[in-house]
Amino acid sequence: MATEKSDVTTSMEVDDQIGTNAKFSINGLIEAIKILADAAWITFWGLHSLSVMLDLCVDSRRYCSARLRRLYKSLKFTHGRGRYTKKSITLPTVTEVRFLHLVLYTAERAWSHAMEKRQLPDGPNARQRSYLIGRLRKAVKWATLFAELCAIKGDSRTSLEAEAYASYMKGNLLFEQDQNWDIALKSFKSARQAVMAEARSQQAASMTEFHWLGHRFHISNAKTRVSILKAQELEKELHDRIEGALPAEKRLPVFDKIFAAYNEARASIRNDLATAGNSENIKDDLSGLDKAIGAVLGQRTIQRNQLLVSIAKSKLCKARDEKNEEVTKPEELVRLYDLLLQNTSDLSDLLSSGRDRKEEEVALSQECEFKSLIFRAERCFFLAKSYSSAGKRTEAYSLFSLAHSLAADALKKLRSVTNHDQVMTKEVETLYNSCRSNSCIEHAMGIMENEKVPEDLSKKISNVSISRSDKKVAPRIAAYQPGFQAIARNPIVLDLAYNSIDFPSIESRLKKDKKGFISRLWG
Repeated sequence: MATEKSDVTTSMEVDDQIGTNAKFSINGLIEAIKILADAAWITFWGLHSLSVMLDLCVDSRRYCSARLRRLYKSLKFTHGRGRYTKKSITLPTVTEVRFLHLVLYTAERAWSHAMEKRQLPDGPNARQRSYLIGRLRKAVKWATLFAELCAIKGDSRTSLEAEAYASYMKGNLLFEQDQNWDIALKSFKSARQAVMAEARSQQAASMTEFHWLGHRFHISNAKTRVSILKAQELEKELHDRIEGALPAEKRLPVFDKIFAAYNEARASIRNDLATAGNSENIKDDLSGLDKAIGAVLGQRTIQRNQLLVSIAKSKLCKARDEKNEEVTKPEELVRLYDLLLQNTSDLSDLLSSGRDRKEEEVALSQECEFKSLIFRAERCFFLAKSYSSAGKRTEAYSLFSLAHSLAADALKKLRSVTNHDQVMTKEVETLYNSCRSNSCIEHAMGIMENEKVPEDLSKKISNVSISRSDKKVAPRIAAYQPGFQAIARNPIVLDLAYNSIDFPSIESRLKKDKKGFISRLWG
């Protein structure tokens, strides 16, 4: 946990900052409260080595003590050199944000000391347990004072976060006193959820406009404001996770929450559109806000699908491991790039649907055009990979050549822009080189396979005998020439036209003939 605190407090080096307003906006402190609380949960649930837990608690206590010494000295709030004179931190004392830091670190030091006793290898004995509960009471006392001071001296967000931190300390004390972690856990979760919901509502009340690509849209519906604010907080969380190098698979659920929040906002906007009546100004504002949120959704969808592509690419060349993890096939990447092409097309259509387009909209449309070119080249590349894996060298070579041409076109257009994206340009250059090398490989493989076919065939035929007496050779080929044999002929077709012929009369010829004996008998 000491490492977590070190990372947090490096961003909290505000010893030289002096508050000029009555209300302190201490965003660094808010983040400190969150991460300190998260680190505490990890200490309880995530670690299984008692020695590691003990080391973390000791380091945390030492760090808090050192930090407190620095704060007391910089604030000139020492307790005297000779005789100890206790100085209390009260409301008039808090003239700058560092006095709030003093209270926070004192509470955190008491908590760490209690956890140090709790994580002893053989467990705390009765005396140590009594001391542990006493230190937790101290932590609750200082956390409660911290919440009271922040309620007056801090802004609304700081006040609510401090209240959640105090609830967390109370949950720890409840657990140690009653040995019922379920009660403590429910107490902390309910308090934190209530505090965060209230904080979001207060922030939403002050949120009157939505800014998007140079446009400002008025938000009158409270439900829409809360949904947009929730989505923006999730986007900030997503950015923090990317900066913290969190695995890609664990960032996907955050995208799903962002989509749900923005879809809730769009549903509220469309309900307002249905009940707007004949007011054209209100309808225009609502339509513009709906378009803006739709465009943000389109951008996040592209980012999510690009994240899926990066996950699939990481598994493309992996062998199947012991867990029988599925290996990505090139066809899956082709499908993902089909989705990305559809996403960029939809976003481009949405951006081109307005009339008064800002420079930011034009720039985003141009970015969509570049991405579309790159996605087409990538899709063609992985389609060629799928043909290559099937042994179809001609088709693979043709597709690699086409992907090479598309990558060259995208690279040319990217470089023509003054402030082009360096990361995107580097990715296209890598694709360009990969297409070139793979097309050469497919060409060479095709020639080798064509040369090898006659050679293999000649070897096989050289071992084949057409002699029937050679029984050692299993295969036979037909003898040349084949022997003669009778074959069936077509049936004879009768001349059916005979019955339709009219023959000439020969009666005149019969009268001239002499009648014979028999003819006379018959008259």
